Amino acid sequence: MSRLSQILTLLAESPDDPFLRFALAKEWESEGDSDEALRAWSWFPQHCPTYTGFYYHYARLLHQSGREQEARAVLADGLDTTRAQGEWHDHRELKGLEYSWEG
Repeated sequence: MSRLSQILTLLAESPDDPFLRFALAKEWESEGDSDEALRAWSWFPQHCPTYTGFYYHYARLLHQSGREQEARAVLADGLDTTRAQGEWHDHRELKGLEYSWEG
């Protein structure tokens, strides 16, 4: 059974598990399917916006897909959320991503 199949099976049992949702998005990315990965990342803002690790990956993939305005909006939301929660590691990663886009 592939990792993707395993994740999907586990998600069928626990559809609101943010760790499994994160794993699903990363697996779609590793399979090279940006559309499915973006769909998987898009679950987080509505269902689990406090799971701060997703912001970097979602914003980066949106940016790589040419969806600049959406990427910047996700980045801004991520910066606000990580600052409010004191998640400084994720905050620094987002600031680094923002800086890389400026260069």
